[in-house]
Amino acid sequence: MSADHPSDSIPQEPSPGRRPVSGAPEHLRLRSDRLSNEAKAVLSALPCEYVPVAIKFCAVSPEHVGLRYPKSSERMSLCQFVSHAQKTKTAFYIDKNNENCMGRTVLGMADEPPLGASGQAGYDFGVFRDQNANSRLYYQIPKAIRNTINYVVFAPVDQCEFNPDLVIFVGNTKAADIILRATSYISGDLWESKSSSVLSCAWTYMYPWLSGKVNFTQTGLHHGMSRRKVYPEGLTVISVPYQKLDELVLALREMDWELIAFRDTEEDRQELTRRMRRWNEFAREISEGGEFSLPENSNR
Repeated sequence: MSADHPSDSIPQEPSPGRRPVSGAPEHLRLRSDRLSNEAKAVLSALPCEYVPVAIKFCAVSPEHVGLRYPKSSERMSLCQFVSHAQKTKTAFYIDKNNENCMGRTVLGMADEPPLGASGQAGYDFGVFRDQNANSRLYYQIPKAIRNTINYVVFAPVDQCEFNPDLVIFVGNTKAADIILRATSYISGDLWESKSSSVLSCAWTYMYPWLSGKVNFTQTGLHHGMSRRKVYPEGLTVISVPYQKLDELVLALREMDWELIAFRDTEEDRQELTRRMRRWNEFAREISEGGEFSLPENSNR
């Protein structure tokens, strides 16, 4: 590159969205290069014990795409870096030299170590009956293409200045209920959980990103995270990929976070009763003699 070709230079700031020659009028177009302030606010308002963390996968260093986050000096497993961002309330990025477990293999930063892929570790830890059971897992885990992800950015959502590839939530059952309902509020998608007792990073990071599906797991069920005491037991870890993120935010802005059947005010009880009484009207219109149970008949 040279000063004679300014268009070839590395951008110093993210552009304020694409500027196409056709499409919707410019004043109607949404910003497309970063998480909106509205999205940050609604995600930050969720009742999670830990702040949601946005994640970006980069082939080149984040500075080259206009992201000015510091490189972490920590060296730990991939499953620990989300917790590190939450506890320190800092944004940063890592490369393969920061990761000291199997996360860099899952991210495509390194090949599987033959000894690990043989299943010996899982057998020695007592997680599997024999090496074959553990080794088989390496043929099933989702992995990035080698050297396509060389850096990973972690940012609490309020510090996110990019379009996340994933947003990871960690919370109790109440928070998980809100988030998971929001993932199906518009689409009606089923909730699915896919994981394994080891290599939880594959199912937290790669599987949602590659499949476009929301995935969730529970703390205390995965060997590496439990051994490192990354989180207390019994929390839900939810990974929302970019394919579902806009839908999630829209649903959270529209839907009730506490459903009417669980709200204990007289006004809500009366409103719910009114809605339920209409069911008989609908039932009779649909079929002669149709009937639906009413709240006042629940004990009959």
